[in-house]
Amino acid sequence: MKKRKTALFLTAAMTLALAGCGGKAEPEATTAAAAGTESAQKADGGGEFSYPMTAGDALTYWCELQGTVSPNYSNLGETPFAKTWMKETGVDIEFMHPPTGQVKEQFSLILADGNLPDMMEYTWIKDYPGGPEKAIKDGVIIPLNDVFEQYCPNITAYLKEHPEVDKMIKTDDGHYYVFPFIRGDEKLCNTIGLMLRQDWLEELNLEVPETIDEWHTVLTAFKNEKGVAAPYCPEGTREDFKDNDPFAYAFNTCRSFYLGDDGKVKFGAVEENYKKYLELMNQWYAEGLIDPDMATLKFDQVSAKMTNGSAGASIGFAGSRMGAWITAAQANDPNYMLVAAPYPTLEKGAKPEFALLVTVGAGLCILAGTVGKMQYLLGMLAQMKSYLPVDSSYLNTLLKMLGITYVGQFSAGICKDAGYSSIAGQIELFARLAVLAVSMPVLLALLETVHDFL
Repeated sequence: MKKRKTALFLTAAMTLALAGCGGKAEPEATTAAAAGTESAQKADGGGEFSYPMTAGDALTYWCELQGTVSPNYSNLGETPFAKTWMKETGVDIEFMHPPTGQVKEQFSLILADGNLPDMMEYTWIKDYPGGPEKAIKDGVIIPLNDVFEQYCPNITAYLKEHPEVDKMIKTDDGHYYVFPFIRGDEKLCNTIGLMLRQDWLEELNLEVPETIDEWHTVLTAFKNEKGVAAPYCPEGTREDFKDNDPFAYAFNTCRSFYLGDDGKVKFGAVEENYKKYLELMNQWYAEGLIDPDMATLKFDQVSAKMTNGSAGASIGFAGSRMGAWITAAQANDPNYMLVAAPYPTLEKGAKPEFALLVTVGAGLCILAGTVGKMQYLLGMLAQMKSYLPVDSSYLNTLLKMLGITYVGQFSAGICKDAGYSSIAGQIELFARLAVLAVSMPVLLALLETVHDFL
């Protein structure tokens, strides 16, 4: 087919999506490759269409085959996601992968040849001299402003509503050069976590660890009972480990900047809690519970250790890592199984402070959202009062009962999430007693009415 100028877009996010995994997003979205061509710009827009479309030639998609995919597939087109993607859209895609470790070299060869694919994943900001704006001026990629306006009303509307995402996908000159990969659900913005050998836990009669002490017990058992050299084997080159280590969250800290309880920006790396976290890691390292090569470990090395029995626990994505490792290891060990573990805490039943803050914040947002509904309810009650000879004090009592119930449930839920179940129980009991106390005048009035009737 005749090759066309490409709209080439940033990062491996689409590759991750094709692999069936998620990662930590910055801040709400990351970007992915998508087609944009001269011929598409000239095509007639508008009109109704439905999926699957009647496509013409297959589109070519050039991208690196990530290490999260390569253990099980030699081409992205072989993955279940890609097959479903093409079937649902009706668009055939021919995936082209440069040899591993030769992305920049192969990219240069493609530019020199001038026979560009339809879509490409490349780190334009970092790896193209002059960045994406220079790539546009060089005629390598096309600006997508007209494409968005003519063909993408939903994306255009979304970008207007989310200016922070809008800034991420365009140059300083205002040229869009990527399509956003939008992760609408907040849960998809951070899907990295701890995982460990479930079959070993069952063999050693151990539960999935929840606290720092339980993790120490499990890792010690993996070392002594299973004889593994690297009970915990993280990928030291990943920012997810260096900046977002789940074990650090147990100490209510992280290495990076974060927003504290007082509303001030803090730098975790200089805090006392981070020192305690480092002391724990140093202790585990000295005890041989952490891979001695952790500082330099890369993905393929961690994968090898996690699938050949040299390591028992690691950190990574639920899809691309856990799923890939299980599939690869079970070819030789049918009993091999991994299980995800919650972010550890210092005390049993507690939750990491960061998670608690999210819970509180979500609750406050819900409370704020109900204000408008309460105003509507008050209006309706006032209208009912005009039709029925009901004492206003009864209506006020009803509202008090509803308020006490909500505040009680909300407060008890926060305490449960923080691991204080006993306090939560006391709050729930107090809320019930308060509702009973507030309702007593209504109950007495009802009894008087019944007495007078009889």
